[in-house]
Amino acid sequence: MVIDAGGGTIDITAHIEVDGSIVVENIPTGNAWGGTQINEAFAKILEGIVNDPGFEKYLASGDQAQKRGDIIKIVYNEFEIDKLNFGKEDTEEIRVSLPNRFVKFYDRALEAGVKRRSGIDYEDDILYISKDVVESELFGPALKGIIECTLQAIEDNDTDLSTFYLVGGFGGCKYVKRKVTAAIEKSFHGQGRSCNVIVPCTPQLAVATGAVMWRMNPEKIKARRSDATYGIGVSTSFKDDEHDEHYKFYNEEQEEYKCSSVFDVFLEKGELVQTDQVITTSLTPSYQSDEQAHITIYSTPNLGVQYTEDKNGKSTVTKIGQLVIDIPNPDNVPRDERHIDITMDFSGTEIQAKAKYRISGEEVKTVCDFLSAQKN
Repeated sequence: MVIDAGGGTIDITAHIEVDGSIVVENIPTGNAWGGTQINEAFAKILEGIVNDPGFEKYLASGDQAQKRGDIIKIVYNEFEIDKLNFGKEDTEEIRVSLPNRFVKFYDRALEAGVKRRSGIDYEDDILYISKDVVESELFGPALKGIIECTLQAIEDNDTDLSTFYLVGGFGGCKYVKRKVTAAIEKSFHGQGRSCNVIVPCTPQLAVATGAVMWRMNPEKIKARRSDATYGIGVSTSFKDDEHDEHYKFYNEEQEEYKCSSVFDVFLEKGELVQTDQVITTSLTPSYQSDEQAHITIYSTPNLGVQYTEDKNGKSTVTKIGQLVIDIPNPDNVPRDERHIDITMDFSGTEIQAKAKYRISGEEVKTVCDFLSAQKN
């Protein structure tokens, strides 16, 4: 299992080796408890000390760009340096130097605020944050998020895991490794199992190195689990035992009742996707007079979604792409013989889709907006 703990997020995948290739065994999972959460927790503590939420008074007191620069310097420079030292276990407290302009503005509020806080001292424009506060209020919540996510990923995985790699800038932190290792070992020992937690020599570069290695040899990854359900929106013949009356409408040209807003699934979340997997389906126009087709591609993190919108007209899925193709019919070919082939290619790191009109041979392509697929 690879636990990628970076600045913003934690991303977890489980890999197994099959015939010299890699299969990504679980649905990629994670959360937002990356290293920058510690910086944000410190900013909240400092806001409380000076009794100025968001440092709004300070920002409004003069040149906003200059004042914002002071805040950034405190949180992501001065604090960051000692945060890293604490993570390396080179120090047992964190010391943060405050800019003179910041100190002069808050003056008595700063001193009074520190007095209200236990575990934090202030002297000569420097905040001293004790080990107890660092562990409980700064590193603690982020570590709790990482550990909970990791243990849940282990529980959800069917593979008999034995080795864990901690990568990313935050994952390579000595303090984080010690805490995460202890939690994993406790879980495994309770089940009578053994495990090994490893931090590579260059944890910050591990993900980038892996991406380069994959690019040089894409066949190395044999299969992976789909992280979402993907499909298109269609209208289909209405079936009493399958469809909801709300979506029922009558197509006079086809002389039958149809069901609108149907989510036609190409790939379900959790399905094992082969690296060469390409899925194709075929559609025909709704009406003989149609000369252009609009095929919308959707994604959802949920299983069992039947329609692309609910009864209030609200989307139940996220649009990640669209194919628009001309479908002229100068020879008046019957509607049900005017096939449009829709293909989705899941073989790469991007999902590619294309539509081909069989009569003319015209083809259009698009690359799906994978980031949008993750927002729903």
